[in-house]
Amino acid sequence: MAEENKINFLEYKGKALVREGNNICYGNMTDNAILYLLVLGENEYEGHKVPGKTLIQIISTDTTLPFHKRILKQGDKETLFDAFDIGCSWLQRANADGSKK
Repeated sequence: MAEENKINFLEYKGKALVREGNNICYGNMTDNAILYLLVLGENEYEGHKVPGKTLIQIISTDTTLPFHKRILKQGDKETLFDAFDIGCSWLQRANADGSKK
């Protein structure tokens, strides 16, 4: 019965990658932290709209903390690619810092 309700997410490097609108979440809730990206704007490239400035947040998965204290690191980049690249590095470090409490 539990197998019937299992949701399959797109995965990248073994972690779930979920997008809804301009929000992108990457990671596993069983880890210390996840990566949250928010696309703030769009750029025009060869006649197509592509994601532009993107907010990056590393968020703790510890649900006992209030949300404002769960944000471990925050920044922004001018492109989604750059944001995802630096965000993955931050996420790897955050999850390597210790075991989940």
